Amino acid sequence: GAVHPQLQKSLGLNSTAYVFEVEVSALETRKLPEAVIVSKFPSNRRDIAILVADDVKIGDILNSIEKVGGNQLVDLNLFD
Repeated sequence: GAVHPQLQKSLGLNSTAYVFEVEVSALETRKLPEAVIVSKFPSNRRDIAILVADDVKIGDILNSIEKVGGNQLVDLNLFD
């Protein structure tokens, strides 16, 4: 808390001083968060519609997309 004004005056302090205690052992045992490396290439999301013949199997389409996407493809969702 704040140091009593009379003590501040006797110490020759011109502004309000504060006193506090720090439990160093608590700081030493505290687990610090680890930084996460940020990619130079931010992710992006694409919504792509394609038309195919009726006899084309969805498995073939998904396999082709995964093959082309390689390790750059993080997620693939099929809808409708």
